[in-house]
Amino acid sequence: MAKNKVSEWSSTPSNNTDIGGIDIAEGCAPSGINNGIREMMAQVKDMQAGLDGDNFTVGGNLTVNGTSTFTGAVSLGTDLPITDGGTGASTASGARTNLGLGSIATQDSNAVSITGGSITGITDLAVADGGTGASSLTANNVILGNGTSPVQFVAPSTSGNVLTSNGTTWTSAALGAIGQNQTWQNPSRSHGTSYQNTTGKPIMVTYGGSSAGKNVWTYLQVSTDNSNWVTVAQAFTSADDDINGGCLTTVWRLRVTTCLPHLSWVFPGWCSQTVSRKICALLFSSIACSLPREY
Repeated sequence: MAKNKVSEWSSTPSNNTDIGGIDIAEGCAPSGINNGIREMMAQVKDMQAGLDGDNFTVGGNLTVNGTSTFTGAVSLGTDLPITDGGTGASTASGARTNLGLGSIATQDSNAVSITGGSITGITDLAVADGGTGASSLTANNVILGNGTSPVQFVAPSTSGNVLTSNGTTWTSAALGAIGQNQTWQNPSRSHGTSYQNTTGKPIMVTYGGSSAGKNVWTYLQVSTDNSNWVTVAQAFTSADDDINGGCLTTVWRLRVTTCLPHLSWVFPGWCSQTVSRKICALLFSSIACSLPREY
């Protein structure tokens, strides 16, 4: 049979009487030798290029000085140790154990579960990725959102300050005597007429008495429905006195009423000189009085 590749050559010299069908036996034509050498060189080249499909066995050590490229499977007699670039194992679980890999090595990139440990050596986690964009949070500061940029902070500043909005952001500012962006006003109001707070904000109310309201009990009253009134402040105004009415919330109504102090003809002895005016004021604080004066 013709010997068409190296694997068909015989290790017994006398058995190699042809190569590729060319006669090279004893007594062959001189041209057989020349043609045989040419055929042998072609078969060796096919072996080197991997074109003959033959297996190649190395009985000793194989030393490769360049880069080796394997297009098929590589089978090793023993597991390649870690020191030689292997894992020292023939199974995936054994390789993870030898390399010191935990369960995270088998998790999908879009479904990672971390149950312990810590993460260090990374840049600040961006807001878009669920972080703050900062590596530290200033103690006792208020954190403000800043879109996708790192968070901002508002420091406490001076003792007594409150968190205040300017319509755009928040600052630490002193609490005003009346309210934010409010000033004292001095409107003209009629006695006995109700007025509604339409400012949209709570307001502080102080009533200044006039000569028509001297020597009478004066009441500041509020109502939510302009029907049921509650007295929030009262005083016996013997001169042009002021009454501090406190805070009036939004949409509430306010009115000022008076009551004469000489009511003994209605409730004998209740408003005599032996009963304090404060008690008398409490007794009649819910009365919207229009009793005639005594002359």
